[in-house]
Amino acid sequence: MANVAGWKIALDAGHGGGDPGAVGPTDLYEKDVNLEIAEKVKAMLEEFDVIVNMIRTDDTDINVDDRVEEANNWGADLMISIHQNSSSSTATHCCVAHCHDSNSKNDELAKTIEGQMESILDTYGQKASHQVQDCGLAITDGPNMPSGITEGCFISNPDFEALLKTDEYKTDQAKGIRNGILVYIANQ
Repeated sequence: MANVAGWKIALDAGHGGGDPGAVGPTDLYEKDVNLEIAEKVKAMLEEFDVIVNMIRTDDTDINVDDRVEEANNWGADLMISIHQNSSSSTATHCCVAHCHDSNSKNDELAKTIEGQMESILDTYGQKASHQVQDCGLAITDGPNMPSGITEGCFISNPDFEALLKTDEYKTDQAKGIRNGILVYIANQ
């Protein structure tokens, strides 16, 4: 793999504080899972001498504009916001990556991360949506660098909520995100 040392990655654990994000059938909060996975991604990236700035390090609600401003002011090379998804259908199980569709670098980043997540999460019967979606949100539209949102799984699906309670699954989600970031960097 090409030298990735020194790249600056802003990792955003979605939601926090009074904003729990999606809530699973047994009341597992997305905000808590997102933070755990972001911490794992940080540790994995640092093994490759990638510099990581965690936008949220505790259970704090940070305004989206402030999250983007921190990444911009820090001079991040990439910004990734980590989330889980929710649906009224408890059977939904795919992973998704979102981008701003007018930015080809965001699109490339989202497709790379989605592909790497699928290659690992497929062992859980989890396929990627293959629809890198334009979400039109400040978290992807505002950064001065390529950025994207990961939606690791549907926390509303009881089977995946149960997996999100295991360290193994959270580690595998983190590996997929880490691998996507590293492959993207190596291709630049």
